[in-house]
Amino acid sequence: LATVISIFETISLFFYFADEAPQKGEDFKRMLEDVEGKIMPNMVHWNHPRFFAYFPSGNSYPSILGEMLSSAIGSIGFSWASSPAATELEGIVMDWYAKALDLP
Repeated sequence: LATVISIFETISLFFYFADEAPQKGEDFKRMLEDVEGKIMPNMVHWNHPRFFAYFPSGNSYPSILGEMLSSAIGSIGFSWASSPAATELEGIVMDWYAKALDLP
C-alpha cells in the first residue's frame, strides 16, 4: 500500500527529466516505470483509505452513493448563489454535527 503523501519533503521532477521534450516516444514499459518510480511516490493519494484531507474521495459505500447522487445532480455548491439548497443543507448538517459534539 502506497504512502498517503509524498515521502519527500521537497521534490524536483526537473532532476528526473530532460530539459527538452523527447523527439520520439519511448517504450510503454519504460514510461510506466517512470510513473511508478518518479511520479507516484510524490503524489498525494486521495483514494488511499487513510487519506482524510482536502475534498472527500469515495472510500466508503455511503460516500460512493453520495458522490453518485452529487454527480447526477451536477451542482457546484461553493456558494449560496451557485446552489442555494446545497448551501443551506450544509448549514443544517453542520448544526447537527455541532449538537452531536456538544459544541456551542
